[in-house]
Amino acid sequence: MTVTPSPAWRAGAASQPTPIDGPIPASRPSASPLPSSSGSGNDSRVCQSSKNRALNNPRRRKKLMKLKRARVTNYRSVKDSGWIDFEPGKTIFVGPNEAGKSAILRALQQINAPKDVTNFDPLRDYPRGEYNDITRNIVDQAKTDVVIAYFELDGDDKEAIDEDFRAGLYVFGRCLDNSYWAKLEGVPEKPTLGTIRKDLQRLAAHVESQKAGASPTAAEALETIITKWTDRQYIQGELAPALKVWLRDNLSRARSSQTDS
Repeated sequence: MTVTPSPAWRAGAASQPTPIDGPIPASRPSASPLPSSSGSGNDSRVCQSSKNRALNNPRRRKKLMKLKRARVTNYRSVKDSGWIDFEPGKTIFVGPNEAGKSAILRALQQINAPKDVTNFDPLRDYPRGEYNDITRNIVDQAKTDVVIAYFELDGDDKEAIDEDFRAGLYVFGRCLDNSYWAKLEGVPEKPTLGTIRKDLQRLAAHVESQKAGASPTAAEALETIITKWTDRQYIQGELAPALKVWLRDNLSRARSSQTDS
């Protein structure tokens, strides 16, 4: 399935699948609501790609990603959808009414919801039978994933980037409190605080053993910098220059102690 900016979902008839005239949002989706189905018996949802139209527009083509798979958890009637694989061209959702097809589509829309589409509301969207877990602070909304999606670049865009990154997948997650996280998988690893934390602490201990009496100590200065970051934080943004200054100062002290000795 090719992901483009304009979803427009239509409910299928009870006895015959009806194509949906638009794919799942990746960039700036439209504000089309996701109507619930009517009638009885089985119905279907079909997601149809507009890849060919997009490829004819070079400016638009550069923004394409393809939705590879997704998973919805803890959303209305959907406790866990399991991983849903999206095939090129069409993906068909088939099931009885009230089975959760529309709920899955609504959750997927939150990957990048339009401005006039309501965000997640725990009181409305979290499974009602388990809502007390939120009120009793058993469930942390900021750590409760509702939708996780894997994307890959289209073929032509892969050719435009370094070969080491062509097999990579972009992973996006939206949490119950409407915060989000994102990462890349299958690409050269980018250092995180967790991967260098012990090295930084060893350097701090070494500097303190050579330069006693400094205030603040190297360890105290380091803790001031990293205290608000988790081990998953990439070395970038505000964290990167702060660590750079700390490393410059303390590596200089370490070299100075070696020269003095």
